[in-house]
Amino acid sequence: MLKRSVKEGRSLTRSFLVSVTQYLFSWMIDFYFAGVIVFYKLAVVEGMSMRALIAYRFIFATACITPLVFIFERQRMGGDLNELNINELQALEAKMDSSFLAIRERKPPLKRLLTMFLGYHVIKTRTDTHKKKHGSFSS
Repeated sequence: MLKRSVKEGRSLTRSFLVSVTQYLFSWMIDFYFAGVIVFYKLAVVEGMSMRALIAYRFIFATACITPLVFIFERQRMGGDLNELNINELQALEAKMDSSFLAIRERKPPLKRLLTMFLGYHVIKTRTDTHKKKHGSFSS
């Protein structure tokens, strides 16, 4: 890698620093993930619920990534965040409504899969005919 960088016109020290920073960044990421795993294990050992831990993880990830998205993806959203066109937002809302309508009305297998994975299904185990045949548990 150093020879190729020198052939491209970079100085030897510049190409060395570039290669060293790549390794340093990869090590920093490895140490970060190792630290996160250690903190997860410590939290679980101390008695924290794993569901709560995962919920906090997603909440903090969203809180950290959202400002970065608004800063770096500003050009994709229309340049200036203060100049967002209300018509674009209404069109996006209409598109989302139509896609949910399509899922609800025209795609029952997809609806079943989504409701099963998202947990919105209701299972009726005790129907009126079951109560008539076997009697009610409440009486």
